[in-house]
Amino acid sequence: MRMKRFEAPSMTEALRRIREEFGPDAVILSARSLRRFPGAFGLSRTTRVEVTAAVDAAGWAAAPPAAPADLPEGEAGSGRRGLLPALQAHLRGLGSRGRPAAASGRAAACGETLHRAFVTGGVDPEIAERWVDRLAAAPEANESAPPARLQAAAAALLAELGFAEAKPPDAAPRRSAFVGQAGAGKTTLVAKLAAAEVLRQGRRLALLSLDDRRVCGAQELSAFAAALGVPFAAARSGPEAARVLQGWSEIDWVLIDTAGVAPDEEDRLRETLGLLAASGCTETHLVLPAGLRDADCRRVVGGFAPHGIRALAFTRLDETAFPGAVLNAAVAFGLPVSWIGTGRRIPEDLAEHPATWLVERLWPEEAFGRAGMPPRRAPEAASSWVANRNSELYHREGCPWARRIKAEHLLRFETAAAAEAAGYQPCRTCMAAGEAAAPEMAAVRPRCSVRL
Repeated sequence: MRMKRFEAPSMTEALRRIREEFGPDAVILSARSLRRFPGAFGLSRTTRVEVTAAVDAAGWAAAPPAAPADLPEGEAGSGRRGLLPALQAHLRGLGSRGRPAAASGRAAACGETLHRAFVTGGVDPEIAERWVDRLAAAPEANESAPPARLQAAAAALLAELGFAEAKPPDAAPRRSAFVGQAGAGKTTLVAKLAAAEVLRQGRRLALLSLDDRRVCGAQELSAFAAALGVPFAAARSGPEAARVLQGWSEIDWVLIDTAGVAPDEEDRLRETLGLLAASGCTETHLVLPAGLRDADCRRVVGGFAPHGIRALAFTRLDETAFPGAVLNAAVAFGLPVSWIGTGRRIPEDLAEHPATWLVERLWPEEAFGRAGMPPRRAPEAASSWVANRNSELYHREGCPWARRIKAEHLLRFETAAAAEAAGYQPCRTCMAAGEAAAPEMAAVRPRCSVRL
C-alpha cells in the first residue's frame, strides 16, 4: 500500500493530481481544509485542501495511470445523490487508518463526496471521517435500504461520536433555566417550548422571568404567558424566585428565562447562576446562536461549563449554512444537546430530536437516488440563479445564502453560464450540495471526472 498526502488550492486540482500519480484505483482516505494566513501580520487568508490517498503498491507499480473517464450523464457532478452503494464498496474495508483495501474510482469519489458534504455543512473533518466510516460498517446501511432508514442509522451513530440528546431529569417537578449571552434567543426558545407543551396538552406549565437587565424583558414573556393561559411571575432575587417556585409546587414544568450575560462577566455570571441555585432550579441549559464561529463557541461554552451547565440548546439554525457546528460543540465539550431552534415560527420551528434534525439537514432525503442510481435532474427553471451585485458569488435560489440577499441588490440569471459570463463565481455551498454541477456548468467550467 502506497500512501501520500496531496495539497492543492482546490478539491478538483487535488483529485487531478491523485489521478495522475496513482491512477484510477486510488482510494481517498481523508480530506480537510487548510486555512493559512500569509503576508504581513497574517492579514491575507488562503484556503487549500489536503487529501490523503492510497493505492495498492503492486497495482500502482504495474500499471500506468489511466486516462480520465467520465461517468454516464447524471452521475458526474451529482454531489451526494445516489452515492450510497458505491460508498459501501469504498468504505467496507476502511475500518482503520491502515485501510488496506482499494476500491473503484467511483467508490472512492463517492466516499470523498459524502465526507465533503458533511465538512461543507460545518462538521469537523475528523468527526466527519469517523461518521462516514461507522455508517459504512452499519448493518442498516445497505443498497436496498430506504433513505429514511439510512438517515436513522446515521442519527443513531452520532452517539458513538460523542453527540447525545439531553434526556429529562428524573427529578419532579422539573425546573429548567436557560442562560446565555444577550441576544442568543433564550426568550424565544422558552416561548416555543411553552407553546409546544400547551398544544400537546401535556404537563402543567408556568413561566418565570429573572431578566432584570433587558428593557421590557419580563413584559414580553408575561404577554406570551397570558396568550397561552399559563401562570407567570418575575423575580429579582434568589429568595424571591424560591418563594414563587414554592407556590408553584403543583406545576409540573417551570421554564425560567434569565438576563443575558457574557462568559467574561464573571461577577454577573456567578450572580445569575447563584440565583438559579437558590431558586431550586433542577437543570440549566446554555443557549447558543448557531452562527457563532467555532472559536467563539468554545469561548462561550468554556466560560459557562464550569458552573454546572447540563446541556446545550441552539437557536437560529435557519440563519446558518453550517449546522455541523452543533455537532462540533457537543462533541468537543461532552455536553448533550436538548433542543434546536430552526426558525422564527412559534412553536413549529423547534427540533426536539437534534440528532435526527441534524442528519436530515446535512444529508437530506433528496440526496438519495432510487436503487442507488442518481435521480433524474429536473428541468432547469427560469431565473434559477441569483447573485448579489455587491458580491463575487452566484447561488441557486434555494441556497441559504441566496435568501439573505436584499431585493435591491438581487440579480437574476437564467443559467449558470450567464452568471459566470457576468464575472460571478459559484457559491461553495451550492457546489458541495451538487447544485452547481448542473449540465450548463460544463460549458463554462472544466468537467471534473469523479473517477480517479
